[in-house]
Amino acid sequence: MIESEVEPEHDLSEQLELFREGHPVHQVTSSGMEWDFLVGGSGDQTVLLMPGLGGKAEDLFTLMAALEDEFRVVSVGLPDDFSHVPDLNHALALILDDQRIREVCLLGHSLGGMFAECFMLQFPERVDGMILANMAHPGTFREIVLRAVLGIAPFLPRDWINKQLAYGFRRLLLGSPDEEFWAPFLADGPLLLNKAAFDSRIDSILDVLPRYPTKLLDIDAWRRRVLILESDNDIAFTPVERNALRELYPQAVSHVFLEAGHLSPYTQPDEFAAVVRSFLGQY
Repeated sequence: MIESEVEPEHDLSEQLELFREGHPVHQVTSSGMEWDFLVGGSGDQTVLLMPGLGGKAEDLFTLMAALEDEFRVVSVGLPDDFSHVPDLNHALALILDDQRIREVCLLGHSLGGMFAECFMLQFPERVDGMILANMAHPGTFREIVLRAVLGIAPFLPRDWINKQLAYGFRRLLLGSPDEEFWAPFLADGPLLLNKAAFDSRIDSILDVLPRYPTKLLDIDAWRRRVLILESDNDIAFTPVERNALRELYPQAVSHVFLEAGHLSPYTQPDEFAAVVRSFLGQY
């Protein structure tokens, strides 16, 4: 095997171990659940990395490491029994209070972006900006289909679901030199959940769908900085759905990752971190 083919996985495995050594897990109790979070870096600005489908506080560890030399970074994980978005919002507010943080710039990828919008709607005074990556709002028809599919998922064979999830991550990471590291790392979050926790994760997706903003009126009281990050080959959302998101935030600046798919933080990590740093550095 060519040496360069194994280096990325080896390097990332070492980076993860070093990251874990320098970032002990903190916890708060909120809504009867234990919420893990990580804290690193320092600076005048705080970036809050929102949890997504994977659910682990360390899912964006490479991005956190890339930002914390200049910014304070907090990353939050999801408890296994989490299913209702307001519980997440209150936990995030409690974590900010625990760390004596008044305002944050939220960074959410995919599902995490929808969670970010929901937190902004409930606690607008605590959000001084948002970075929404590889996300959009499903159209009415797609939302109906999504609800139907997620509604029957708990009744499908778990082995079959796990195979589909594993295949899906592999497909989204296709062509990435670090695929052999990221595919199992990202898949382990949902794959290792027991049935009750897996069902709760599905419920959380269903719960977020009616809560994110769908029209300008929803966010009239909040008009602060927004960065929208897109990929030219993202198959998760249609161009119409991505445009609907941009129309909600006329003040937003945007960046498109070329020859990239849905998992841009993992397939374009250097460019992703550079764009985020540039955006934060303007304020």
